[in-house]
Amino acid sequence: MQRDLNPDPLSFRTDTTLSDISLANAAFFFDLDGTLTPIMEQPEDVAIHPATLKLLADIYAATNGALAVVSGRPIETLLFLLAPLDIPLAGSHGVELKLPGSPLQQEGVDLKGLAHAVDAMRAFARHDKRLRVEVKPASVALHYRQAPEHKDACLALVESIVKGHPQLEVIRGKMVVEIMAGRGDKGSAIAKLATLPAFKGRLLVFAGDDVTDEAGFRWVGKQGGITIKVGTGPTTATQRVDDVAALIDWMGQLSEASKAASGGKI
Repeated sequence: MQRDLNPDPLSFRTDTTLSDISLANAAFFFDLDGTLTPIMEQPEDVAIHPATLKLLADIYAATNGALAVVSGRPIETLLFLLAPLDIPLAGSHGVELKLPGSPLQQEGVDLKGLAHAVDAMRAFARHDKRLRVEVKPASVALHYRQAPEHKDACLALVESIVKGHPQLEVIRGKMVVEIMAGRGDKGSAIAKLATLPAFKGRLLVFAGDDVTDEAGFRWVGKQGGITIKVGTGPTTATQRVDDVAALIDWMGQLSEASKAASGGKI
C-alpha cells in the first residue's frame, strides 16, 4: 500500500498570517530534519544548534508546555538530539509517542513484515555503498541522496516489497523512500497531542518541510490552524518560509515579543 501524500496547493485557505501568532495564543508542532535543523547527507550527522534548543525551551515555557516535535525519526533518536529538553514527542511518523514523565507508547507494528523489508533493502543496498538503509522501530528507510540515479530502482523495490504485506505502507520523502510497518502519520500524531491540556484552546501551528508533513498540514488546516512549509515545493500549507534559518528567526521573534510583553521574563 502507498499512502497518498501528493499535496494539493488549493486545499486550504485561511486569513490568519504568521504575524497573528503569539506565544500567548498558539500551540506549536515542529518537524525536525529540514525544519529545526538542515538536512544532512547522512542522518547521523544531524545535530540541533544549542541556540535552537534554548529557543525551543523558551517557547515551551512561555506556552506552558504547548510545544511538541513530530518527526519520522524514532523516539530514541529524538530524545538524544533534543537533550536535555523534556517535551512531548511523536516519532516514527506518528507510530511512537512519548510524553514527559510517561513511558513510550507505540501503535501495533508488523514485525514480520518489517523484517522482510529490512532484509530486502539491505540486499539491494549492497550493490552500491552510497545507498543507505536506516532501520527504525516501526519502519525502514532507503536513502538515495548520494545516488539519485537509483531513484526509480528504489521506488520499484519498495513497491515489490509491500506486495503481499497489507500492513506495510510506502512513504516517499526527499531523496528517501520508507516502508512503514505500523499505522500512523503526522496528522494522527498531532491529533493525539492536541488533546493534551496544554494544547487545548490554542491556535494550532505546524511547521514542516517534506511530503511526509502534508498529513499534518491537512489535519491542522482542517482545525483552522496555521501550517508552515519550510522551503520550496507544492504544499497544502497556508504559509511558507524560505529555509530553516528563516523559521528559526521567526521563532526568535515570537520569543522576544513574549519576553517584552512579560517584562523580560519567560
